Amino acid sequence: MRPATTSTMRKTRDMYPDASPAVSPADPAERLAVTFRGLRAGWLAATSAGLVFTYDPRWLRTSGAVPLSLTMPLRPEPYGDAVITPWIQNLLPEADVGQVFARALGLSVGDAYGILRAAGADTAGAFSFDPPNGSAQDIDQDHASENAQENTLASGMAGGRYLPLRDYATRHGAAPKDDGEALKFLLEGLAQRPFFADEDGVRLSLAGGQVKTALATLDEKGRPVHAASGAGVVYAIPLGAAASNLIVKPDNSRLLGIVEIEAYCLELARRCGLDAVDWTILEAGGRLALAVPRYDRQIRTRRDGRVELVRIHQEDFCQLLGLPPLRKYETATGGGARLADLFAAARLHLGPKDQLRFLDCVIFNILVGNTDAHAKNYSVLIHPDQTVLAPLYDVNSVLAWKGVNQNHAQKIAGRTRKPVDTARRHWEAIAEEAGLNPREVLRRVNALATRIVHAAQDARQPVIAAPGTTAKIVDDISERIDEHARRIQGRL
Repeated sequence: MRPATTSTMRKTRDMYPDASPAVSPADPAERLAVTFRGLRAGWLAATSAGLVFTYDPRWLRTSGAVPLSLTMPLRPEPYGDAVITPWIQNLLPEADVGQVFARALGLSVGDAYGILRAAGADTAGAFSFDPPNGSAQDIDQDHASENAQENTLASGMAGGRYLPLRDYATRHGAAPKDDGEALKFLLEGLAQRPFFADEDGVRLSLAGGQVKTALATLDEKGRPVHAASGAGVVYAIPLGAAASNLIVKPDNSRLLGIVEIEAYCLELARRCGLDAVDWTILEAGGRLALAVPRYDRQIRTRRDGRVELVRIHQEDFCQLLGLPPLRKYETATGGGARLADLFAAARLHLGPKDQLRFLDCVIFNILVGNTDAHAKNYSVLIHPDQTVLAPLYDVNSVLAWKGVNQNHAQKIAGRTRKPVDTARRHWEAIAEEAGLNPREVLRRVNALATRIVHAAQDARQPVIAAPGTTAKIVDDISERIDEHARRIQGRL
């Protein structure tokens, strides 16, 4: 992250005008401790004036401290409801999933504070939201050296307990013989039991409207592992402060082949040189699921030899723009995130190389027909010394689904457009919105389209080889994307 210079702060205030005025926190009815890897970083208070977030003074003096959001730079003055509420709404599930989850918790879907109180221990990024009597540790900085502060921060890893998935299934009436049967039980009940809301001690939540969940992968000794499947891998549910490291997204009868298509698009992106998340396809009793390792989690070994998961902070572009999730699409009521807004955020927070990486991600999504590339499907990772673009994720081509919305998430050249509409003048308009040379953008479009055409066939093989997949679906989307990329390339 770039140092918070006067110039940077001025740019931040210009983009996020609500971030500048200090808010006086009225007597809070209650508050949650906002913790970073177990260390208290601030407080989220529910007041008569709405929600208020304030950094802990000791966090402000901590070497290596990161902000809750790049829209909320480290400072002693609090941030009011207009700033913090849209940000935390982006941590929570939306649409039908959000409705079912809120009901399961006995809350209203609009009660973001209440949902965080119940399920805010393991969310996107590195910060957790805990009741005041939780496990947050104070940072004794008054008598600590700078190095000691860094050591304290670095060693505050996300510990906790885990419930094996087989035990969870057994508790809820199933009799799984192995992890495969336990996984099938999980997949079949996700829509009715989102994020294990029926299990005491589980406090996790994921954003978005897609049915999915999060798990931890452990070895037989209970230590976290990178593998998403295979011999000795135990699927487990994080309890309390424990962290997940795997996102699991099941198949969908209304979107035939969604698992194979997303796996193919991610594999194609990686073969085209883009930094995209890894993937594994899980098969359980005729059901498929896409398993994606969380890029905001790392496995580290402590000095005492213990292996633990560490949360890495991140935020999506909706959060960077100060928008609620309802405005992740440009056509949202009241106006949503435009391409120009996304590129402006990239210029403000990312270095030159990552700005070009972001451009390549936008180009790739258009070339493969991923019309759902809204503002929440791009993110940044926030480190003490820099902010970088997160790997590409949630890439699904609509080219095989004629019954779903075919319009891109953002307008191009001032109009909503379908994948087949893209021509040279549209790329020139994108270049203008990105503040880039049109020739350079056209050159990158041509180069990426060429890589897609060259990699389209080979990217099929690992997906077809995955358990339970249908080769016809993979072949079909490969051909459609190849044809689409060639068509766009021919109109440059």
